[in-house]
Amino acid sequence: MSEIKRIDIKEFREKGFLQEVNRQFFHPLGLALEVIINEDGSEKLGGVWDYRDDPVGVMFGHGAIDIDKVCYVNGLAVSKAECRVKECGDIIQQPDSQEDNDLKDDEDCGFGYDSCDACSNAGCKYHDFYDGGNDGY
Repeated sequence: MSEIKRIDIKEFREKGFLQEVNRQFFHPLGLALEVIINEDGSEKLGGVWDYRDDPVGVMFGHGAIDIDKVCYVNGLAVSKAECRVKECGDIIQQPDSQEDNDLKDDEDCGFGYDSCDACSNAGCKYHDFYDGGNDGY
């Protein structure tokens, strides 16, 4: 890969990436990525709010979710979906198989089972969640 390209934080926020990464990933976990807008108008990442002890997590206030931002980010995701599936087998990159990681037979995978191979272990909470065990996601 060539030199790393970076998006301007203001564009990151204005296009909806901040909203969507928070809404879809961080907020359900009780976390929130923060952008700080300085007095001079410049913007920077501020940190991550931590409300993991809240059973609901973090939520936007009523009417705060910008549908145009949702549509922009989802449209970008859809435009990349076919290539991502072709390249890595799924839109979301999956964990490496058991053969490719350092998990030993008696170690917990983090999803509640010993020696979890997320790709093939039907008894794994990860597998159950992402393969239809959680209809709400």
